[in-house]
Amino acid sequence: MEILFFFLIAVMRIAQLYSHKRASNIIDNGKTFFHYGGYYQFMSALFSIIMLCVVGFYGIDLITVICAFLSALFFATDLFANLEAVKETKLVICNVFSTGGLLIPCLLGIFLFDEPMGVWQWVGVAVFILSTTLLVSGTEKGKKMSFKTIIMLILVFLANGFIMLVQKYFGVKVPNGNVAMFSFLTFGFNAIILFGCYFVVALSSNKKEGNAKLIEPLNKSLYLFGTILAFALFTINVLVTTLSKTIDSVILFPISSGILMLSSLLVGIVAFKEKLTVKNLIGVICSFASIIIINVL
Repeated sequence: MEILFFFLIAVMRIAQLYSHKRASNIIDNGKTFFHYGGYYQFMSALFSIIMLCVVGFYGIDLITVICAFLSALFFATDLFANLEAVKETKLVICNVFSTGGLLIPCLLGIFLFDEPMGVWQWVGVAVFILSTTLLVSGTEKGKKMSFKTIIMLILVFLANGFIMLVQKYFGVKVPNGNVAMFSFLTFGFNAIILFGCYFVVALSSNKKEGNAKLIEPLNKSLYLFGTILAFALFTINVLVTTLSKTIDSVILFPISSGILMLSSLLVGIVAFKEKLTVKNLIGVICSFASIIIINVL
């Protein structure tokens, strides 16, 4: 069952990355950004309601609500930072920083969840860090990241790390919790946050432009990419949160992060013609080596 879950995560990652990259090329202002974000988070919440109809509407408690709200804040931060960063750098670079966030739950898991790391697991994490370094340094010559892009990548690292940590905390502290309810609250809170930001930005923008129209429809392509992204995020969130109940952080998150890196390379090369450098290739090999070290040795 666990192998099937990881396979489904890989499929959903490809759908997520493709939609995310295509959408980033269309979004060109703050109103569209918040409108698009609110839309696909709302759709993710709808998918969660469908699952709730199957498993039942139960599991609303204080820990679940707090975890969902924190997760929503980190998801919103990741959305903003990722869309900004991917405009100026390769898809794989953004996801290197995203996967690097796994260090946060792995290290804090030692203290919060009593999940000690063995010698080989430390070695595996070190090899994973090496792989991310090689992937970052494997950019084309003559291209330098702007300060803004670097800040966005750091935000991606932190946001994804704390998303993983919150998922793990919910899985451990509420072992019999309703994953569908957790997902619904997470995406619901996020939709409220993003739509709230949209109305603030829209009111300010319309006042300057003399435009009385508060809600403007999105580009049709954004509705399509948003729906695909919503389903992918909903599925990934449910699968990872479910796996966190039985798999240690130092095993779960490196595997899911390795899947993310491989998917980003595949989508970048096949769909967006991004070139794979020698350092990129070595970095990918190191990332898989780290997963083997962590899980086998």
